[in-house]
Amino acid sequence: MKKKDSILIIGNGESILSYNLGIEIDKYSIVGRINNYKLKGFKEKIGSKTDIWINGANSKLERKNIYPDKILVFIPSEILTKKQKNLDSYVSNRLKLDENKFKVISLNTIKNFEEKIKHHRLTTGLYSILWAIENYNEVIIHGFDFFINSKSHYYNSKITSIINKYFLKKGSKHDNTKEKNFVEKMIENKKIKRLTDIQ
Repeated sequence: MKKKDSILIIGNGESILSYNLGIEIDKYSIVGRINNYKLKGFKEKIGSKTDIWINGANSKLERKNIYPDKILVFIPSEILTKKQKNLDSYVSNRLKLDENKFKVISLNTIKNFEEKIKHHRLTTGLYSILWAIENYNEVIIHGFDFFINSKSHYYNSKITSIINKYFLKKGSKHDNTKEKNFVEKMIENKKIKRLTDIQ
């Protein structure tokens, strides 16, 4: 399979608010965004262009006013295995979209990604990075915090941020430290780039 040129994947970490890169982000030919990303009120920081919506079909997924042409769904293997018989209808109900509007990444691909990290439940962000490496010559990322320094997303209210930090175990089902170390190693080995490093 021939790889495409480049993709920029925008994570939902709070660190994204430290930069005004919206204009630069919108210059990229392919921009992917994750789960419950929000653009309104943040365009100066993160731009508005969205070519791919990457999500995990999770229960708290919010409907979009406008959907990009390409929608990719990354479901952990332990859930994907259980849902194989009614997978399309399960995802369709979660996304509130017709079955022909999205693509669920195959169980074999998901298992291969999990084997690379030696963990059975990756973040949607890390699944998307691993997928992008297989499909694009250049992968750039921005806004990936891995719930390390902050338990919140850039669009969370202050109240939600406090609840996430002190009452909810946000991101606890993932191995955040392992993911962060893995991504940093990929950056070091020049398999992916941080947007902030090339500006």
